[in-house]
Amino acid sequence: MRPHMNVRLIAVTLILITVASQTRLRAADAPETVQRTVKLISTMSEGVNAQYIYVAPPEGGASVKLLVSGDAKKKYASLFTLRGELINVTVKAGGQATDMVTAIDKFDGPREMKSPKAHIFEGTDEKKVGLQTMTVAKLTRFGQTKEAAIPNRPVPGGKPAPDPVLIERLKNIKTGDVVEVELTPGSARGSFTLVDVDTFREPQVGEFVKLDTIKEGTRSIPAIVLTVLDEPQTIALPASSSARPNDAAAVALARKLRPGNYVRFTARDDAGHTTLRDLRIDGSMEPTYRGQYEFVSTFIRVHYYVYGADIEVYFYPRAGRPDDQLIEKGLRYALSNSSDANRVGLKPDQVDQFKKILEARLEAGDSDDLMVREKMKWSKAYKAWNAARDDAERAKIEEQMAFAAQDISGHWRKDIESKFTILKTLLDTTQLEEVRKLGKKSPGALE
Repeated sequence: MRPHMNVRLIAVTLILITVASQTRLRAADAPETVQRTVKLISTMSEGVNAQYIYVAPPEGGASVKLLVSGDAKKKYASLFTLRGELINVTVKAGGQATDMVTAIDKFDGPREMKSPKAHIFEGTDEKKVGLQTMTVAKLTRFGQTKEAAIPNRPVPGGKPAPDPVLIERLKNIKTGDVVEVELTPGSARGSFTLVDVDTFREPQVGEFVKLDTIKEGTRSIPAIVLTVLDEPQTIALPASSSARPNDAAAVALARKLRPGNYVRFTARDDAGHTTLRDLRIDGSMEPTYRGQYEFVSTFIRVHYYVYGADIEVYFYPRAGRPDDQLIEKGLRYALSNSSDANRVGLKPDQVDQFKKILEARLEAGDSDDLMVREKMKWSKAYKAWNAARDDAERAKIEEQMAFAAQDISGHWRKDIESKFTILKTLLDTTQLEEVRKLGKKSPGALE
């Protein structure tokens, strides 16, 4: 669905979808209620009593605005700790007005399900597809079940058999595990073909250093060198013979990277060494409130305000490296709670010192003319992304925006890196570990 489509339509189609027999409500009927798992984007109060939440589908897309009502109002105060997390909501159609959320609960499933590619593995089965017997992987996501056929491959002197690489990976996965899959549409409507499957791994953030090779006997395996948590890692690139589309895309992107670019990646053990599984330049378009978007990258956040045909663009510094976010989150816990401060071992003078560092504002020292030119470029990029014909075109534009974000973020990058270097220097090894533990605390439960 196109991002610029009417938000109300998106709300109806993505959040309030009901079973086929209930696709349209008559005005005289009582409003239907449905339960959905959604991603909480933000909260907002209007006036004295009106409270709203903005949510988006877990798979991504524009956010929608829901009026908090009934029992859900009791949960509103604790929602700020769950921004960016999955929650369960009960929604009642609001007729011509804003749709209402009447109940809110914390999502009790795996946090990994925030990833659009994450599914629960439910085992394998055999199904007759045309004249072939196919092995299928059974997958579930938020109560919806799908079966993905494993492609058959030629076997010398025998009948075609399921892809041995995929079968071997599935042997190492247990029923109930969270997996990350790549699917393509099958030959029949609503069917899927399994392209890749692996145990879910959280993406890591690394700084590109160079392309290199790994020596294995007489072989030289192409590789990429990334700095991750201040340590260099050499990771093999996928084999050029791989039929997996993501492998070719990762190799192509690796060749375009410049030293200092930050990337998000996942890797897996393959043929005795760590091999790149997924790679993208760090930067993505994310939904905000009122159905709008912002572009977030390692050291910058580009916020869009859309007023009809006019687009305003604003640039803000951002600490986007995961370890930086962990340290900042943990310190803020410690600075706002005396028991956490004692746990870390912060003295009163340290508390004041850390507060000043965290609250210091970063300003760009560039000329107004430069920022005006940048805003024009980013406005054009947003319009192109918004008007993209399909996901592939949109992904290409998003990658170009990510490279541009890496360039413009130099306005703040050195200051942000210096800020966290100072914070880590002021904490001893034990304190830093405790701060990171605090930063890993799960979001507050809904009471």
